[in-house]
Amino acid sequence: MKKEYFLNELKENDIKIKEKIKNSNLISVLRLLVFILLLVTFICAYKYNIVLLYILSLVLIVVFAFLIKKHSMIINKVKYYKSKDKVLKKYIARYDETWKNFEDTGEEFLNSNCIYSKDLDIFGKNSLYQYINVAYTKFGRNRLNKYLTEEKHNINEIKLRQQAVKEMTNNLSFCLDFQSYLNLFTESKEKNYDENLEKLLLLVENEPIKITKFEKIISIILPIFTIISIILGILSLLPLYIISICVIIQLFFAGIKYFKLKIILSPITSVREYIEKYNKLFHVLNKEKFLSEFLNKIKYECKDALKAMKKLDTIISMANIRDNALMYLILNMLFMWDYQCLNVFSKWSNLYKDKTRLWFESIGKVEAIMSLSVISQVKETTCMPNIDCKDKPIIQAVNILHPLINEIKAVGNNVDLKQGTYIITGSNMSGKTTFMRTIGINLVLAIAGAQVCANRFTSSIFNIFTSMRLEDNIGEGISTFYAEINRIKEIIDSSTKLDNMIVLIDEIFKGTNYSDRIICAKKIIERLNKSNIIDIVTTHDFDLCDLENDSNIKAKNYHFTEYYENKNIKFDYKIKDGRCTTTNAQ
Repeated sequence: MKKEYFLNELKENDIKIKEKIKNSNLISVLRLLVFILLLVTFICAYKYNIVLLYILSLVLIVVFAFLIKKHSMIINKVKYYKSKDKVLKKYIARYDETWKNFEDTGEEFLNSNCIYSKDLDIFGKNSLYQYINVAYTKFGRNRLNKYLTEEKHNINEIKLRQQAVKEMTNNLSFCLDFQSYLNLFTESKEKNYDENLEKLLLLVENEPIKITKFEKIISIILPIFTIISIILGILSLLPLYIISICVIIQLFFAGIKYFKLKIILSPITSVREYIEKYNKLFHVLNKEKFLSEFLNKIKYECKDALKAMKKLDTIISMANIRDNALMYLILNMLFMWDYQCLNVFSKWSNLYKDKTRLWFESIGKVEAIMSLSVISQVKETTCMPNIDCKDKPIIQAVNILHPLINEIKAVGNNVDLKQGTYIITGSNMSGKTTFMRTIGINLVLAIAGAQVCANRFTSSIFNIFTSMRLEDNIGEGISTFYAEINRIKEIIDSSTKLDNMIVLIDEIFKGTNYSDRIICAKKIIERLNKSNIIDIVTTHDFDLCDLENDSNIKAKNYHFTEYYENKNIKFDYKIKDGRCTTTNAQ
């Protein structure tokens, strides 16, 4: 049903694109006809000196100007609908494997500070980030990264984000509108706009933009005196050399401050297109009515943003005159233009310096919440998790699914985990590792505030630790086994804290011999046998299953298995009680 919604929206949007293009072509023709008529009318008026034709020419100029503006508005609408077309197609791509072609994989967020980000496919190629991300700005992408990896969890913040995600899930029209304007950022002609925007923010926040009292006075008096002298000169009431002196003085002041003003004004002029796009986002945000506290707070924080950004856009237009050498020279000769730009920007900066970054970050929060709501917008099997704040660790789920596996192919399992060790055995490819990742990635979503892929889901707040995709490092002389030793050491060191932990270890110590593997694995499991820890260990070593009978360790065995049809190996991917009794390698 959800896919049909996006398909229907795509069809309607396609009709709107064709309609707007048709209107655009019609107005282009009308504009040409009006221009030709204007030329003919003006020539006839001039030739025959007919007042009525002069009046008609003026009317045609107004009509021509109106058509230019109308055509510009339609072109902008076409851009919007084409952008919406891309947004809708990306939603539809999430129903098949083509979402794996999305360009933004979030690979730059893969780092050693979050050890589970690679193991659970949070970032990188074919990752959760690649699947759900609808953020296009630097602030949105960074905020989504924060929600998916933050170490310190606040239950109240999680619940506020849950409310916001739920509201976004049920307000697809707003999400599509907002994302259509966001997608326009990808079509920006400006290069390094994130860098330039950061320079502007730093300029506003950290560098006092001062214009001296003397400069203020002369930037007011000199232009007034120059304009008056020009008027008097035209009326032959003032000698020409007086006008020349006024102009030369203004050019002198412009020259001595040229390079300093260039350093200040350059960050302003380099972000015009970016600011225009943000204005559209602030407009969409301001006109929307929200129910959740989280989104209403963002809207309140941005209440002055649209007005302020329109003022900044005007200032940028003024400063951009520097790109036109002739106009720049004339305006500095007459009005000390650079000083006027600096003066108005200084006032703007002093008025809004404490709010500017907050506005951009607020848009980033909206982008991140929209990204977290994607799962519930495109998946049929989702629920809002119940985050249990009890001291004892718990994970309970009914029909939990992996969010990155197509729902048609995904196999759900029920989960009931409490403090202790869960040893999972099973034949190759039977689903052991995928099961662990299913639990881990849904926990990441739950703690971020998103809905999860399950019919029901209850969980404590956990710090997540994994030991799965470990690699050797020849340059540093680190083998895969040594990399695993280091990872396990990190986990053991962290286990001394009182926070709830879930530990997911895949094929424990597979890089060493059988005898050492069993001894080491048992010792690690003993060390992780704490009241605040749930640990899941997959293995092919059936000797570890004997830990279930150890009264000092709270351990339980589960397994996955295979079956055969017409000499072909098959898997049901359903978790079962007890240890595995079959193998498939031989």
